[in-house]
Parts: sequence; structure tokens; C-alpha cells
Amino acid sequence: MRLEKTGLTQAQIATLLGISQGAVNKIKSQRSKNTSYIIVDRLRELAEQLCPESQRKRRGANK
Repeated sequence: MRLEKTGLTQAQIATLLGISQGAVNKIKSQRSKNTSYIIVDRLRELAEQLCPESQRKRRGANK
């Protein structure tokens, strides 16, 4: 998970997203079948805030 490369733990990511650490682990391991769009959007926003290179990669893919 790209956010863990910033030094955040799964527990910290969970707190920032307002979900449990177990839910973060399920998302990371792709075992979550019902991840809501709200959580996905929050996760994407957090990644863009903390990992500026993810914005550049997405912008390059959209060109």
C-alpha cells in the first residue's frame, strides 16, 4: 500500500479514514469485497495528499 511507504501504520491510516485497522488490512490484501465508494475516495484523497507522485502518475495516465 502506497500510504505505508509514507511511514504511516495501518492503524494510523484507519484513523485518518475513520475505519478499523482490520478494514485497512482487508483492503490492502484485496480481501474486502464491499469497500464503499466513500472509503475509496477518502483513500485516494489521502494518497494524493501524502504521496504527490501518485498525482503525477494519474495525470500522466489521463493524457
